[in-house]
Amino acid sequence: MEAGGVKATSSKGGHRMNLHRNHRTCPSSRLLICRRVLEEGWTITQAAEAAGCSARTASKWLRRYREGDHQLLDRCSRPRRSPTRLPHQRVRAIERLRRPRITAAEIAAVLGLPLSTVSLWLKRIGVGKRSRLEPPEPPNRYERRHPGELVHVDIKQLGRIWDAGRRPSSARAAEEPVRAPGHGAPRAPDRLRVRACAGRRPLPPCLRRGA
Repeated sequence: MEAGGVKATSSKGGHRMNLHRNHRTCPSSRLLICRRVLEEGWTITQAAEAAGCSARTASKWLRRYREGDHQLLDRCSRPRRSPTRLPHQRVRAIERLRRPRITAAEIAAVLGLPLSTVSLWLKRIGVGKRSRLEPPEPPNRYERRHPGELVHVDIKQLGRIWDAGRRPSSARAAEEPVRAPGHGAPRAPDRLRVRACAGRRPLPPCLRRGA
């Protein structure tokens, strides 16, 4: 709900407003200000006070409405001219030098540009990372005709801790064989079960209990 009891609405064409949190007006309330002044005879000060904005803001929307702008949407704050913007030829040169996997620092040294400028344009072009220079890999997925055709076995490594919980002694160490520590990969196929949508299928002979 915006000022003047008017909800923020979206314009036609899928445009979505991006109003900041201190915004006092929306397109509907701006249109309401103009109608109150032009059709109902309100003064600009009264219409601005009712909408919760300044008289200068109300005058601005009234001027745009009189110029023929009946949507009263927020305009882009980007300047019309940017004299210090990097020329298009330099941007193309940055892109051509990036294709043979040259770093941003080397490109900046060759073209005599600041490293920050080269990094900014590489990011805008979409080749900021070297991985973007290669064609995307196809998705790594597999499909099966029937459920249950693939068997999943969980494997994890466990440390071999021999004689845990007791103090080693020289006599016992002489009697028992030497066991080297390391890692093992125990498997539990006897608990493995494969389920299918249509029912249960028997396990392969190599994964059956006691096989």
